[in-house]
Amino acid sequence: MSSCSRVALVTGANKGIGFAITRDLCRKFLGVVVLTARDEARGKAAVQQLQAEGLSPRFHQLDIDDLQSIRALRDFLLKEYGGLDILVNNAGIAFKSRVVNVSSMLSLRALKNCSPELQQKFRSDTITEEELVGLMNKFVDDTKRGVHEKEGWPNSAYGVIKIGVTVLSRIQARKLSEQRKGDKILLNACCPGRRAIDDLQSIRALRDFLLKEYGGLDVLVNNAGIAFKNADPTPFHIQAEVTMKTNFFGTQDVCTELLPLMKPGGRVVNVSSMASLRALKNCSPELQQKFRSDTITEEELVGLMNKFVDDTKRGVHEKEGWPNSAYGVIKIGVTVLSRIQARKLSEQRKGDKILLNACCPGWVRTDMAGPEAPKSPEEGAETPVYLALLPPNAEGPHGQFVQEKQVEQCPGPNHHQETNSNAKMKQQQQQLQQEQGRRDPTS
Repeated sequence: MSSCSRVALVTGANKGIGFAITRDLCRKFLGVVVLTARDEARGKAAVQQLQAEGLSPRFHQLDIDDLQSIRALRDFLLKEYGGLDILVNNAGIAFKSRVVNVSSMLSLRALKNCSPELQQKFRSDTITEEELVGLMNKFVDDTKRGVHEKEGWPNSAYGVIKIGVTVLSRIQARKLSEQRKGDKILLNACCPGRRAIDDLQSIRALRDFLLKEYGGLDVLVNNAGIAFKNADPTPFHIQAEVTMKTNFFGTQDVCTELLPLMKPGGRVVNVSSMASLRALKNCSPELQQKFRSDTITEEELVGLMNKFVDDTKRGVHEKEGWPNSAYGVIKIGVTVLSRIQARKLSEQRKGDKILLNACCPGWVRTDMAGPEAPKSPEEGAETPVYLALLPPNAEGPHGQFVQEKQVEQCPGPNHHQETNSNAKMKQQQQQLQQEQGRRDPTS
């Protein structure tokens, strides 16, 4: 058995986000990182690429569709390391005995479209793994016989399967609580876009956990968000309402509950988008003036966000001065909310030197943005991570909108004043970048 005390494993890691995660773990994880791939040649080529960068991952072949291959990997891990500390795979991630099974908001939609009988089965607190497997197999059999809708299933294979992932997570969590109660293993299901950000109870549970376990929070990055595709047939007012609930009100709820936990010198990053600046330019002059006001309150901003949704429902949003982009308008809300929150922190916790900013990661190759985006996930993470790691005693940026590690200005009535302020801020940004570069040789 290896003397190394910790080991991380990444499945499907020869390319894409799995490869990026492996690279990041190799740089930051104090232990061995095992890269796995179905194709041995491609997996070993990925390892060689990382070795050329001065990193040292190990390779092990893994075909997740082959039980024998999975068991061979299991035996290897047990023999070489005596277990596993970090697991990253297509179904979920686990850090320090924390497990997250990646599901989708489509599971919730699909569940609503199931028959009442199926809904009752899936929602049962006593459903077993065997019963769930039986339901999943029945769905596949029903589709083969062309009777799945007649049998109460929705017409979304992906959605039904994600129901299975979500329910499986609940079953597994129940088993862990019963069988390994003293090990304090936490297991949850999440949607990469929505996560639990729409559930105030979930947010408060996280708040209580952070307070109890760590006494507060040093860095908060609000990244959760969703976006409808351009070709999505969902009515515009529904897109507006659904996106608003997650991207704006979810972010607001997280900040309301977690900002009081921020420790002195803390850093808060709200991930917005350049779409907010484009949408702001396309708002009516009256709306632009309201959003750009230095004295706008959180209550006034919430009122504007609610008005936008109401106007889309009545089909008058363009007449009322709104642009025809729900995502853009809602990201205006996130950007302005960040400015309001920063102002509050400056007033209420002046001596704590907490910095809060909004940022745009750029157009990144994700499920939400699509494969044509020019940036990799690693490149998209650069600005949020930069803001999250601003050095102690830094004077700024604070309450700004940042892209490519530079402060972006919002053209408006105070354009000249903003330009002067921005020039000073950019000079400060360059100094901060140099300092971070000295601390992080990989930057």
